[in-house]
Amino acid sequence: MSKRDEFIIKVLNTLKGEFSTEDLESIESALVETLSDYEITTRVTDVVEYGREVPEWYAIFLAKKRIAGRTMDTLKLYNKQIIDFFRNAPAPLDDMDGTLMFSYLYNYQKRRGVTNRTLDQVRIMLNAFFDWAASEGYIKKNFVASIDPIKYVERPRQPLTEEEVVLVRDACETYRERAIVDVFLYTGVRLSELANMKWSDIDLDKKTITVFGKGSKYRTVLFNSQTKISLLQYKLVRLGDSDRVFLSDKYPYNPINKEGVSAIIRKISSRANISARLTPHVFRHTFATQAIARGMAPDKLQELLGHENYATTQIYVQNDMAQTACEYKRCFA
Repeated sequence: MSKRDEFIIKVLNTLKGEFSTEDLESIESALVETLSDYEITTRVTDVVEYGREVPEWYAIFLAKKRIAGRTMDTLKLYNKQIIDFFRNAPAPLDDMDGTLMFSYLYNYQKRRGVTNRTLDQVRIMLNAFFDWAASEGYIKKNFVASIDPIKYVERPRQPLTEEEVVLVRDACETYRERAIVDVFLYTGVRLSELANMKWSDIDLDKKTITVFGKGSKYRTVLFNSQTKISLLQYKLVRLGDSDRVFLSDKYPYNPINKEGVSAIIRKISSRANISARLTPHVFRHTFATQAIARGMAPDKLQELLGHENYATTQIYVQNDMAQTACEYKRCFA
């Protein structure tokens, strides 16, 4: 039995009594997938250079996040960040404090060249990890909690204008490109949701799609007649027999992943010759902004977008109010 298998068994034995058999099976699957690229060795008691030793218990945190419904992409981000911390921490855990944590963040920004916004996301992830570690008794206290949120200037999100929407749709050269653009524009789905979309999830008569979204939750989104036509046109010419909607146009016609969809969007953007930076999230932002501008109730938009927190949806309401204020000043100032 490998050290990795021994470790997984040890973790599962530790969690017995806290989770059901079904949950433990999910935790085991998450551990196997998460640790597949790592070798586990028994800790030695000799003096070693600090900065290369990652505690075994960090995998329990990832397993619990998986059970809580976090996606594999999210788990990979946590995994990458936690390992970076332990390999580059300025001191052992028992000696860490807020000042040393701030030093780590400062050096992380210098090493990676990231923006303040990205650095604050690093702070948030590490705070969640060490808050859990403190509550479980692995460390004395969460030394990240004393670090204030890192300030950054958030550029206002700009949706596509009506003219830019026309230019983007006209720039599509294939039925597949048009279908991808229309699904993004008129459903508000996320990139991962579109990439994983299946024909069996689509009801063309009712014009609905069941998507598997953030937080490992299903929801139903709607689409218009224009999107229905685009999907049908693409379905008639596409090759391959996969149930996944969007496939490669080359043999063996495998499903397109998120990176493949993003590459298609970049090609369309270069042809459209618009000033806006076209991304899947810009489509989602455009859908939400147009929905509010045309009178959709915010709680219904929240449901369609799959936002857990209404405050996220409120961003689009505030954006529309800002446009309304400009129009009011133009008319009455």
